[in-house]
Amino acid sequence: MLIDDECASSGDDSRPASVASPRTEQGNPSNPSDPPSPVPSSSVLRKVLRSEAPARLTGRGRFRGFNRVHAGRPSGRMMRGLTRLLEERLFSEGILPSATRRRVSPKTKKGKGGRGRAGDPPSWYRGKGSGRRRGIAIDAQLSAIANGRKPAAKSLYHLTRVALTALKAQRIDLVCGQLPVVSDRANVASAVDVVGVREGNELVLVELKTGYGDGRLVSAMKGGMPQTMRAPLSRASDCLAHRHTTQLSATAAMFVSNAPLMARLEAMGIQRVTGTLLYVTDDDVETIELVEWWASRGRRILRALA
Repeated sequence: MLIDDECASSGDDSRPASVASPRTEQGNPSNPSDPPSPVPSSSVLRKVLRSEAPARLTGRGRFRGFNRVHAGRPSGRMMRGLTRLLEERLFSEGILPSATRRRVSPKTKKGKGGRGRAGDPPSWYRGKGSGRRRGIAIDAQLSAIANGRKPAAKSLYHLTRVALTALKAQRIDLVCGQLPVVSDRANVASAVDVVGVREGNELVLVELKTGYGDGRLVSAMKGGMPQTMRAPLSRASDCLAHRHTTQLSATAAMFVSNAPLMARLEAMGIQRVTGTLLYVTDDDVETIELVEWWASRGRRILRALA
């Protein structure tokens, strides 16, 4: 449940809050009389986003992480991961309800080759870490599509199809996948799952979550009491949806802190950057826009992680 109406993460149909305007970030407002810039193509936007990426994913297995890029090459020590730091610094010590952690079952019978729903691997639905395997596979497939590849329609996983349909319904055109972002002050790095563009001038940062069909707004419990997050989010209940929104808020704050990138986006006609949390399950799809209360706390979250 929500502790404060002001920190609501979903509910109405209002437009998402702007994480930042390129003009605002750079402090150099354009002349209102200037003609609007032409809408850039997805391929052009993708090239700019990739060229200004501040980090690169390196290593393998347990030693996989992000290194800062200097002169076009990764260098220095590996940066800290965002997810683990959020768990250590901002999330409570409460236990989330079992409904958010239980195994997901496929809704249809196995097809040829012993595979699950619509060709999904059965390992996605049984055994330890099945949800993580499912999420990684969908992330990889959706990112490949966003990065300009065109896999055969029959090779798409069921949840990938659902995610693509949901993004289309939100009028979001895919531009780029798994785009690195960093906070040098906090020595933290992460990646935007999917970057899209809406109506030509709005860049949308999408955080994709597969599963988590039940109990997203049920608070974590400790000693029989519902828990809140730690400062600067102490007015928000510690529930699954808020944990994911915290991740999106911090990721968005790192994205807009990239001054060279924001300047180039402004020159290309991008007027605002927003965030969307997308839940995709076999049963339903839910989008939660990054509203003002959360968008305004991105930098504070990063300061708490420093």
